[in-house]
Amino acid sequence: MSKKVIYLFLILLLSNYTIIGQNNKLKILVIVNGENKLRIELNNTPFVGGGLLGVLISKSAQDASNDRNSEELQKLLSDFTTYKSEHVNHIIEDFNSNNVNLDITCLNKKEALKYFSSPNDLKLDNNKLKTDGWENVILIDEELGYFRSEAKSNNNESLYHIFISANIIVYNTVNNKKIGTFKTVNLKRDKSYNENEIKTNKTILPENYISIYKNINLSIYNRLLGGDFFHKMVKSENLNSSFPSVRTAVKKYAKSFEFKAPQIEGWREFPTGNDLLFIHAPRKDKTVFAITTEIDFAIEELGQKDLSTEEYASKTISRLNDSNFELNITDQLPSLNIGKEWIVYMVNVPNGKSIIVQTKMDNYFVSHHISLMKEDYKLLFNKYKTDIEDYLTKFILFEKPIQK
Repeated sequence: MSKKVIYLFLILLLSNYTIIGQNNKLKILVIVNGENKLRIELNNTPFVGGGLLGVLISKSAQDASNDRNSEELQKLLSDFTTYKSEHVNHIIEDFNSNNVNLDITCLNKKEALKYFSSPNDLKLDNNKLKTDGWENVILIDEELGYFRSEAKSNNNESLYHIFISANIIVYNTVNNKKIGTFKTVNLKRDKSYNENEIKTNKTILPENYISIYKNINLSIYNRLLGGDFFHKMVKSENLNSSFPSVRTAVKKYAKSFEFKAPQIEGWREFPTGNDLLFIHAPRKDKTVFAITTEIDFAIEELGQKDLSTEEYASKTISRLNDSNFELNITDQLPSLNIGKEWIVYMVNVPNGKSIIVQTKMDNYFVSHHISLMKEDYKLLFNKYKTDIEDYLTKFILFEKPIQK
């Protein structure tokens, strides 16, 4: 049994896996409103906790000063209005790359004005949509802009990150009601600029937004899938069976296993509030080192039933790459004597590295994220190498009967 080391070429592996049957397609109209002002946060970040992408806070943070800066900046970007309409060209491709059984039509708000009660608001005209045969509608109300990060330049200047935020509203015209709403944010983590650069270099905003479009589309798609929005859209029995409830499946399978980490001296488990996520770390170094274990399911509802470990790792790498977490292919991967068929790779994270170790065990994918939050991550790794190997080789995952 040999350890496998995976590098950047895995991203090129086939990662477009369908999650539903091939006989039917779900027809959806997507309307993008990209006509909002550039959002500029000079005084505070628009984000609070909430994982990799963060959570957008209230628009009340956008004050008069930010409005003035936004207007000044847009005057410099004479072609920005045209540019903001380009997002629709990416959505169909990105959604279909995840699910070929979605029949997506995507329009800018200006192209879909007849479907709005008024050209000045976002209230949809249900009757006009029904008349044209649209049962399911997704409205993406997006903002583009930049916000001040905590980082400083060598000259102690404030640095800014480029971001896109989107408020998603999902409608069903048959029932004349919202299926649900959610917000998502994506930003360029790997690049930051001082404000003068953004205002004088007209290529910065467009180039950054082009690279973010795929990220925000993936985030929206995953929220639609995981939140059962596709499942709620379907009506016929054929489509209903093709779009099963992801939430129901995950809830059921979350009770199908038990995970037990080995007892390692000086370590403790930290609560996560998530039945599929486990964090263990040494008490003394918990702020700079930890192992996070994620359990995922090889099930049809997630389109992962027949994935190999290599294919699942490729899918993970693609998502990390789309979220601006760079795969490390320059530094030598630290050696692990774990004696199983694992995929091992390393990702660059702020102030350190994350070594990701993945395998498939029966109906489960197990991912261990070894976080080494120091510039000299090798010293930290070597300090805990034996403990890491004990953790990876002695944990227990066993399946339990699912009670109906």
